[in-house]
Amino acid sequence: MAEEKHWQEGMPTHKNVVYACFGGLSNTGITAALAAMEAVKEVGLEKLGIGCLGGIPTNVKPVYGKTKAAKKIITVDGCPMNCSKKI
Repeated sequence: MAEEKHWQEGMPTHKNVVYACFGGLSNTGITAALAAMEAVKEVGLEKLGIGCLGGIPTNVKPVYGKTKAAKKIITVDGCPMNCSKKI
C-alpha cells in the first residue's frame, strides 16, 4: 500500500484528481467507482488520486486544497444525475 504524502497547502499530492460516483444504490454507480479505481491502478497514484466527493461541498480543507492544486479534475458519473460533475 502506498504511503500517504504529507500535504502542504497549495501543493498537489497527485497530478490529477478523479471524482467518481460511488453510489451503491445502482449498478452504474458501482461501475463508475470501479472504472476510477482501475484508472488509478493503471497510471499510478503519482499521476491520479481519487478525491473525496463529500469533502468539496463540506469544505474539508485538505480535500479542497489538493483539488485546487491538481492539474486536472476528472469526474466519472454513474447515472444521468451527474452528482460528481455538479459538485
